[in-house]
Amino acid sequence: GAVEEDLLSLSASSISFGSKDNEPIVVNVSCNNNEWSIDASSVPTWLTVTTDKESTPMTITVTASDNTGDARSAEILVNHSNGTLSRTLKVGQNAASSGGTKTFTKVSSTSALTSGEYLIVYAPSEGQCYAMNGGLPTLDGAENGVKVTISGNKIVYSGDDISFIYNADEGSMKSASGKYLSNSGNSNGLPDISEWNAKYALIITFDGDGNADIKASTGASHLRYNKASNQNRFRFYKDSSYTAQEPVQLFKKN
Repeated sequence: GAVEEDLLSLSASSISFGSKDNEPIVVNVSCNNNEWSIDASSVPTWLTVTTDKESTPMTITVTASDNTGDARSAEILVNHSNGTLSRTLKVGQNAASSGGTKTFTKVSSTSALTSGEYLIVYAPSEGQCYAMNGGLPTLDGAENGVKVTISGNKIVYSGDDISFIYNADEGSMKSASGKYLSNSGNSNGLPDISEWNAKYALIITFDGDGNADIKASTGASHLRYNKASNQNRFRFYKDSSYTAQEPVQLFKKN
């Protein structure tokens, strides 16, 4: 008979937590047997990782403890029983909140888009709104949003530092964690960019509903929000299909 092929995959390769975010995140595991395992030495003390190999699908559940220091990250190693196949689950957590309350107001025209501090927000007509978590050590990941409430085109926010600094002269958006928001290929992604280069400049325009089209000038991908239940993520999506994802809005600090 045919030899069964060894298989191991995770429903997310990267997940993220706020500094005081104790909600567990569940990642589904696809494997041709239930003898895969977590490398315990890859799990830091601030994370709790449990597995369920009897459920369908099989799962890994990750919980983070409160962070009182700098932003931190980990790479959890998931190993197949064959000894050669493995997958990595990246985990990021915000630095401890610096405290204080900030008020942000929606910007919906290019004339109002001036240099300053911004939140990038998914704001559905009904349901929970999320701001992109600019405090993560790696911006890309499932659940890379933070719950916010919009009232009268304003967000009153106190919590982790998640904002982005917009420099109108450069066309740059720099996260609180020091990463530049851009994507150089016409592809789905959110690369880790620590050094500024003019090719990362963003082209930002607004539609009649006040949504911001944040487009990478190189590669022409667009920043959107993917609301699929196992994603819940802000990311750049390629030009041919970005409209399948949800638009974002910009809110500027008063």
